[in-house]
Amino acid sequence: MNNDIFETIRDMKVGWNLGNSLDATAPENKDTATIKEFEEYWGNPVTTKEMILKVKEAGFNTIRVPVTWWKKIDSNNNYQIDPEWLKRVKEVVDYVYEEGLYVIIDAHHEDDWLIPVIDNLDERIAILESIWKQVSEYFKDYDYHLIFETMNEVRLIGTEFEWNEGTKEAREIINILNKAAVETIRKTGSNNADRTIIIPVYGAKASDIAVNDLEIPNDDEHIIISIHAYHPYFFCMVPDETNVWGTKEEKEDLINVLNSLSNAAAKKKRPIVIGEFGTIDKDNENDRAEYIKFYVDECRKRNITCIIWDNNQYNTFEWNSFGLLDRIQLEWKHKKIIDSLMSVV
Repeated sequence: MNNDIFETIRDMKVGWNLGNSLDATAPENKDTATIKEFEEYWGNPVTTKEMILKVKEAGFNTIRVPVTWWKKIDSNNNYQIDPEWLKRVKEVVDYVYEEGLYVIIDAHHEDDWLIPVIDNLDERIAILESIWKQVSEYFKDYDYHLIFETMNEVRLIGTEFEWNEGTKEAREIINILNKAAVETIRKTGSNNADRTIIIPVYGAKASDIAVNDLEIPNDDEHIIISIHAYHPYFFCMVPDETNVWGTKEEKEDLINVLNSLSNAAAKKKRPIVIGEFGTIDKDNENDRAEYIKFYVDECRKRNITCIIWDNNQYNTFEWNSFGLLDRIQLEWKHKKIIDSLMSVV
């Protein structure tokens, strides 16, 4: 295995998210729906090898495969994952793995049960441990190109703390959950004994407070810290806010955020992966391209790997229009953004 997480971060270079596919939540006919219907539920086509090859050809060296597990778990049978769902996840992972790219599997939209509160915490831990025990066993002989990510944006949904750094208690529970997942993975042995594992801060929030309160389970040497940073928020994610970016003040603001995160992670002696970043389409491709180029270049200077969010949605001025690769036509809809990103890798 590749045991140097800083070397791994450098080698990952830049990544792409297979968003809104295996992480789509369950259709209304959950009990009778096919595996294909689960994957297509949010409007995306079934993932193919050709899609992955297109991403590789563009220059990406890492692909994050968000996976939602709860929709295919038997709660009456020790939270067993449907074998057919595991098989399908493996098929997609193998599309990436067989190309020699890094591939990340996570536990994504587990929002119905994976909440950082003390009530029923033992049950939440039991479910999380069950998921990672099964997934780890299933993939334990894959080499270092496979990376596990314990959780996604676990947060206090619907509260005033949802999208900030959370409460002290919630951050402590994130530590408990991360520790349970990491220990479960390590116990399965084989290549999981020192596999790289990514753990998120509270809500994956780009906050030095959240990073400072993150605990590295058992001081594990093979841990990378996960953060999501759509910053500045109004440019990146709000349809009716500004669609221009690039003033001296805006660049300095982004640099300050990255410095703060980098310094906080340095105290933990662990690198950062920004597992999600990007901008929605506001008919502003030039500004988006300039922003992405500056963002990734500044992250690379700080040994931070960035993984751009792509959900294959293209409705201009809509909140979810993060689409980059047309997964049906197999063409980049915003090639200028991709070219700009690759120019600094």
